[in-house]
Amino acid sequence: SLIKYIKKDGLENKISSISFNSENKVNMTTKEGIEIVINSNSDIKHDIAKLTQILVDLKSKNINYGKINMTFSKYTLY
Repeated sequence: SLIKYIKKDGLENKISSISFNSENKVNMTTKEGIEIVINSNSDIKHDIAKLTQILVDLKSKNINYGKINMTFSKYTLY
């Protein structure tokens, strides 16, 4: 499940909110205010692993704003 992978990758202290909508999308917000959108019917384990890497990269660049859209099959849009 989504929560299991969030905890496994250590993101539970970085995510401030999670909401599900009717379009099979999950919206999350980090404590810094970065918005994240993923498909609820995609490979959640893979998406959360990729998200963890993206958030580490953004933090190393001191970027604390924006939107990460992971609803595309082959790439992530920031």
